[in-house]
Amino acid sequence: MDPASIQQSLHQATVHHRAGRLGEAEKLYRTVLAAQPGNPVALHLLGTLAGQVGRHDAAAELIRRAIAINPADADAHFNLGVSLAELGRLGEAVVAYRQAAALRPQYLEAHNNLALCLQKTGEIDAAIASFRRALALRPDNGEVLNNLGTALKEKGESKEAIDTYRRAMALRPGDPGVHLNLGLGLKEAGFVEEAIASYRQALRLSPDYVDAHYALAWALLLNGEYPEGWAQYECRWRKQEWIALGRHFSQPRWDGGGLSGRRILLHAEQGFGDTVHFARYIPLVAQRGGRVIVMCQPALKRLLASVASAEQIVAADEALPDFDLHCPLLSLPYVMGTTVGTIPASIPYLHAEPELARRWQAKLNVDPPALKVGLVWAGSPGNPNDANRSLSLRQLAPLAEAPGVRFFSLQKGPAASQTHDPANARFHLVDIDSGLNDFADTAAALANLDLLITVDTSVAHLAGSLGHPAWVLLPHSPDYRWLREREDTSWYPTLRLFRQKKPRQWEEVIGRVAQELRSVAGALARNGGATEG
Repeated sequence: MDPASIQQSLHQATVHHRAGRLGEAEKLYRTVLAAQPGNPVALHLLGTLAGQVGRHDAAAELIRRAIAINPADADAHFNLGVSLAELGRLGEAVVAYRQAAALRPQYLEAHNNLALCLQKTGEIDAAIASFRRALALRPDNGEVLNNLGTALKEKGESKEAIDTYRRAMALRPGDPGVHLNLGLGLKEAGFVEEAIASYRQALRLSPDYVDAHYALAWALLLNGEYPEGWAQYECRWRKQEWIALGRHFSQPRWDGGGLSGRRILLHAEQGFGDTVHFARYIPLVAQRGGRVIVMCQPALKRLLASVASAEQIVAADEALPDFDLHCPLLSLPYVMGTTVGTIPASIPYLHAEPELARRWQAKLNVDPPALKVGLVWAGSPGNPNDANRSLSLRQLAPLAEAPGVRFFSLQKGPAASQTHDPANARFHLVDIDSGLNDFADTAAALANLDLLITVDTSVAHLAGSLGHPAWVLLPHSPDYRWLREREDTSWYPTLRLFRQKKPRQWEEVIGRVAQELRSVAGALARNGGATEG
């Protein structure tokens, strides 16, 4: 092909490409490359096309070849960043977007996409700076404002995040996503009623917006509006990430009616704490005439065997017996019409194995006598809200100053290694986590402690289900089940809640806990015996 024919073919290809006729465009790009393998325009545009149809590996390879020939093409670097980000190669995408922005400082999309990648890699300050550079180029860009608001919320800058979302909303009043994000920011800042109003506006604009239904459910439940909250929470089965998690059975789902001796499968669907929390409904289902089979995580099987009204406990990796109906555990409050006033709180509903508890008693004896306090300072790193709820052991240092206390680590997971950090030696922690093989072991250990101090994780629910005293440290925007402002909870009468007064400010909370711990330990010393938390 002569140069004129190549240019004509490229022109025709781009016309097809813009019109969405990708097959015709691809044929022409390949015709050009057959005649001129090093044509950077054809390589770049064919790579862009490959990315559009999901062939991101091919896209990255083609665009890299184009850049090797023409490294000054800002758009090629940008499109390379898009493909690399789609492949999850975020570090490489950051390099590509930075190069695009360096070649063309006014490239708003490059600054915006760079910021999104930096946010995903945890470089939140750099992400915010990049969003601000994009806004400096175009202050009225609602998309960038919306993105900046989310980054500010993630950093804990709630007030500026809300203000930024409001600016985005003024520019894009018909965008349900902006109303949803504003609601999320308002909820995190503690403005729950305003958050609910924002979610409802998002749903007026887009009635099938699943994420808005889900956010509304959490806010309603946090606000104590249980009937509508539980109903809205059923939308979770329509969320993309939940579809794969859901268990699909040929048997019908239970609607709350009489069971007349039929076998019903109650199945776990979320984390350990959720399973422990909603196991309280097992006896109530049995009272409706059901023969109850419970499917749970393997680590909970021995513990749930303590529920006398369950006919059979099956681990999730075991074969299921025959059953007639099923219901997810977290749908039981909806099916059974739970309100704040009818929370089933017959405590304890789970129990430590007596023989196992006796064995742990020997392990946990202390001399001289002291207040025996279990500590859990971090939840699962995989939890989306873990950054807000988890602490480091160092942050709990003021607790170590309480006299007459012996601390025991029940911490599991990566954070357990902090017990061996010399900086935490002041706790004189007894590390028992290696002996905690499942929740039955943890229950038996708790039975021999005077008090548990924990962040909002599964062990808090375990203590509550056993009727064991526990102090729970809660973030400013807590999980829905803890409601608002209260220091107690109807779900677990033996739990005491210590809430953040400001987002991400743990020092004041830990100071209050330390003061209370000194008081309880002092009472124990004066009384010469155990005292409750």
